[in-house]
Amino acid sequence: MTSAFVTFQKLFNAQLSDSSALGPQLDALTEQSNQVNAAGIEVKPQLLALLMINALSKSYQTIAGTILTTQTDVTLLTAALIKPKIVEEEQRRVANCTQIAHILKAPLLDKKCEKCGHKNHTTEQHWDTKLANSGSSSGNGNNT
Repeated sequence: MTSAFVTFQKLFNAQLSDSSALGPQLDALTEQSNQVNAAGIEVKPQLLALLMINALSKSYQTIAGTILTTQTDVTLLTAALIKPKIVEEEQRRVANCTQIAHILKAPLLDKKCEKCGHKNHTTEQHWDTKLANSGSSSGNGNNT
């Protein structure tokens, strides 16, 4: 009975970590729930789902609130229903971080423009302002 109570305490005091994947952590909570149920202490599916939501870190409180407000009937709340939503949110965050990191790592052009000597554009990308302005202001026909 003491091992069942220890597992029961782990389940009720669980805190999920942002530093590792949430899917396996949620699976571990499900396994702990199964162990507690096997020991004769009933953990209903709704309670397990609420424990999973409660175990989320503060950075996931938005998705927790979304799940709770969109699921108006608590009797239908299950781990199988909320786990995909939590994992999807985690994947979205990872994808966003990857995109931001890719943008921040984009190298600037190191080549110099041969016309003006400035970096971050090539000679082909150079726009000669004198040439563009001279076509409309001077009537001598000389555009260089």
